[in-house]
Amino acid sequence: MKMSKNMLNQTFFGRRGSHIGSKHQQLDINNQDACIVDTFCSRVTKKRYYYGVLSDGCTGMPMFSRTEVGSNLLTTFLFGEIQKLLRTGASPESIVDGLFQRCAQTINAVTNLIVPPTVHWPYPIDFSGKHAFRNDLDATQRFQVDYFSATIIGFIADNEDIIVFSSGDGIIMVNDQIDIIDQNDEPDYIANSLYKPAKKFESKQYRMEDIDTFGIMTDGMKHLTADPELLTQIFEVVTDPSDLMASLKLQTLLNKVIDDRPEDYEDDYTAVTLQRVGYDPLTSVEAVTETIDETEALAEEEPETETTETTPKKGVKLPWQRTS
Repeated sequence: MKMSKNMLNQTFFGRRGSHIGSKHQQLDINNQDACIVDTFCSRVTKKRYYYGVLSDGCTGMPMFSRTEVGSNLLTTFLFGEIQKLLRTGASPESIVDGLFQRCAQTINAVTNLIVPPTVHWPYPIDFSGKHAFRNDLDATQRFQVDYFSATIIGFIADNEDIIVFSSGDGIIMVNDQIDIIDQNDEPDYIANSLYKPAKKFESKQYRMEDIDTFGIMTDGMKHLTADPELLTQIFEVVTDPSDLMASLKLQTLLNKVIDDRPEDYEDDYTAVTLQRVGYDPLTSVEAVTETIDETEALAEEEPETETTETTPKKGVKLPWQRTS
């Protein structure tokens, strides 16, 4: 079966970038963030989907914590799981509802396979203060804490709606609205809720027709709220979705910002963005694009369902959105 032109049409463009923080560089700690973004067309639903995930591993105890393992495994797992479920024709809403438990089950299975409770693996020191809980962990629990304590923020979108899901802190940006999820340095890690069967991701839904620029970011990029120039550069206009150099520009930008302001980026910082193809944030108009017009109806359009929607509210004003 041949796909229609509308199935091939890419009206949004995704980018990703990640960089180790200046403090982690000084302490010789790996970048503990991970991210992924992709798009594909489904022959089952006749729709194009966009999805992305990022994860921020907890620094924890540098001598013992290796949470970059968990952040990379979780983003890769979610990448495959979301794509697999979308290809069955499952709706983004139904996928998000069960995604937290799929992650929890996977963490539990992996940790018990690698470090079962019968393994003797105590810490060589006694902890005090906020880390005293580590003294009572068995080998499996130690592995879960030191390797899988990582936040998750992700999104799944088609050309009608975008659903954002999260567990832990981070940043969600929808047009000029910047939502900083602050959990007072005590993020709600999935690894802390492995045996809570009713637990789900926090989620929000927006209409894609209301969105020109969208981003999810780790809390290491919290200073961007005071840097509208950086936001302008993050969402540089894209007119050709197949342009490889355009997909690399976010990573190139993040490579540079730490040289200018290392004090603002002590923690690892990561971003995944989605923007309307042809939308120029400097002029707030759509540039000439090289994509196919998407005014025709899809050959087999999915029936609409009633869902709770969120319309982006006005928040931090960026340069191109100010009137004075």
